[in-house]
Amino acid sequence: PFAEVVDGEVHIHSGYDDVELTFEGPGLGGGIRPRVGVRHVPLAALVNAVLEVGLTLTRLEELADGPTPDLLVLAAAAPLSGA
Repeated sequence: PFAEVVDGEVHIHSGYDDVELTFEGPGLGGGIRPRVGVRHVPLAALVNAVLEVGLTLTRLEELADGPTPDLLVLAAAAPLSGA
């Protein structure tokens, strides 16, 4: 909600690095996000959380429909039991 593309340029607004749950931001729009809130999770924190619980990261993709990625795809696998 704190990064938006204006005239092909990415603008980062204050609050981008905040990890607290928020219900306000310039990029939230008028859909469900302002009602349920959003939380910024840095990519390193997300990947480290996956690894810390013993999962193996098998794929990571950033999908974009413009100049910046707007969807992160992450696949992980649990170890086989008894292995």
